[in-house]
Amino acid sequence: MPTMDPEEMFAEAFGNFDPFEEGKNDSDNQTGGNIDYPLTLTFQEAAQGTTKTLTYSSQLKCSACKGSGASTYGKVQSCRTCDGQGHVVEGSGMFQRPRTCTDCEGYGSIIKPADQCGACKGVGTIKKSRTLKVKIPAAVDSSQQVRLVGKGHVGPRNSGKNGTLFLGLSVKEDDRIRRDGLDLHADVYLTVAQAVLGDRSHRVKTLDGEVELRVPAGVQPGEKRVLKRRGLVRGTKAGDFYIHFHVAIPTSISARQKELMGEFGAGESVTPYAGSFLHRLKKRVGM
Repeated sequence: MPTMDPEEMFAEAFGNFDPFEEGKNDSDNQTGGNIDYPLTLTFQEAAQGTTKTLTYSSQLKCSACKGSGASTYGKVQSCRTCDGQGHVVEGSGMFQRPRTCTDCEGYGSIIKPADQCGACKGVGTIKKSRTLKVKIPAAVDSSQQVRLVGKGHVGPRNSGKNGTLFLGLSVKEDDRIRRDGLDLHADVYLTVAQAVLGDRSHRVKTLDGEVELRVPAGVQPGEKRVLKRRGLVRGTKAGDFYIHFHVAIPTSISARQKELMGEFGAGESVTPYAGSFLHRLKKRVGM
């Protein structure tokens, strides 16, 4: 027979409540609702951080009644059913269970229709548009959230805490830079002549703009160069920027180019790449 934790049995029978919080006013628990806000960032904004101005709708404190829910001369009466606690206690002895008072809906007070604020109908909040400046930290990525506590809906009738604003981030891809954690990767495509002869000033796009890169003569396809600590920065950690070399082989060449390539190839020999298995094998056997 499966066993059950005593606390689980208690919760199953009587619900999840804290018997030591019997005197707590339920209105303290009436937190304003949360808000989900989808936010799209460019690759650059997500990488380096940015400040965005957001405009969204939320429940804000009613200015007419200052959030009380009552009109200027209206009366706010303490609920007699729950003695202003916002909840009533059911059961007896150690099996007492608090339940939200249905007469005051957990507020602990009652405002009669004639005494309610005409602007908010006794709720204490009105839905309005609000503008907020938000600082987005550096090195964020898609599927992450920025949590802004207190920037959601305002709680009704000046009760409880404001809700939370959740920013769901979506980062656009860059056409020339890829991301892997804090490291960044970029591809550099060289002509055959550049790969063979090298290039003293090849421009490469980085987060800080274009930089001049010296391509050594005889660079091999698949080789890479590393720019240390030029990747994303998060706190004290910084990634690297990897540059991957590719050689673009032409699919058609002129007669003159074909002649020159033929002359070049006549005296050419193939040397295995220094990191290849064949090169390591030859070195091991002394070839």
